Amino acid sequence: MEAHLDKRSFSNTDDISHLLDSVGVPIDVVRKLYPSLSALMVRRHEIVHKGDLRATDNEQRERTPEPIDASKVKEWNETALSFITAVAAYKLEAGV
Repeated sequence: MEAHLDKRSFSNTDDISHLLDSVGVPIDVVRKLYPSLSALMVRRHEIVHKGDLRATDNEQRERTPEPIDASKVKEWNETALSFITAVAAYKLEAGV
């Protein structure tokens, strides 16, 4: 089965779990990363669908940029790298 990852979208950790299951990787291999991955996916959704702007309470209904701390971006980068490393290591150890 070919996954066609270039045509897949991952909106939450359930989507990741389904993909991992389809390629024979137990979820426990990366489950500890799910909280950070979930936060990353929520923020990505906000960026893509709302321009990463939050509504204000004023009458003009202006929107302001949502701040993001560099340490959070670094954490998400490390999470993504840890996820990739964990999945690759499992597949290599499993001989697949």
